Amino acid sequence: MSNNIITIDDYTFSGCTGLKSFTIPNSVITIGEDVFNGCTGLTNITIPNSVTKIGGSAFYGCSALTDITLPNRVTSIGSATFYNCSKLKTIIMTDNITSIGVYAFKGCTSLDNVTIPKNITTIDYAVFSGCTSLKSVSIPNKVICINELAFSGCTALIDINITNKSTKINAFTFKDCDKLATINYQGTMDEWKKNVIKSANWDIGTNNYIVICENGKLDKNGEELLEQL
Repeated sequence: MSNNIITIDDYTFSGCTGLKSFTIPNSVITIGEDVFNGCTGLTNITIPNSVTKIGGSAFYGCSALTDITLPNRVTSIGSATFYNCSKLKTIIMTDNITSIGVYAFKGCTSLDNVTIPKNITTIDYAVFSGCTSLKSVSIPNKVICINELAFSGCTALIDINITNKSTKINAFTFKDCDKLATINYQGTMDEWKKNVIKSANWDIGTNNYIVICENGKLDKNGEELLEQL
């Protein structure tokens, strides 16, 4: 590939199942949509600091890809970018990222740890749905809305940290997170009940988790848990 190319066009390498490793030239600014879609043999990809945009479904179904580092200049991740990257264990994102599209990491069944960039304000629809190895997640302070199915089916998820006292949690956000044990909320019990807007069925399919607040603990139903003497 030419070192003068600025954009890798949509579908350029889509379906190249024999492609194992690729280094994107330093001249590239935009990775188009579906560029590496279905490259099931791709195990290594090097993205230079020149890249600012990664299109939707760019790495969809790259089931052999194990880790990826996004450069500092990337500000958004498109929809379904890493959908069904089933061996993806590590993704490094910088705080320059301000938006992550729907389904971006859906079905990344090996992803066991993720740091959500601190400038994200919305965790979009089904972004981490089906990430069955994800054990803990921290919701950044700027997040004001967690959309439907964002973490649904994260069956290994045990611990959630919520720092924004007024976050909205939409329907089915944590659906079937049946190992969820603790929600750490950086606010009072009263703020959890009144300020965190929780849509119907937001936690359907979960078990009896505890909400740990600044001034006490609540059960799944919002009832205060009194310390036993």
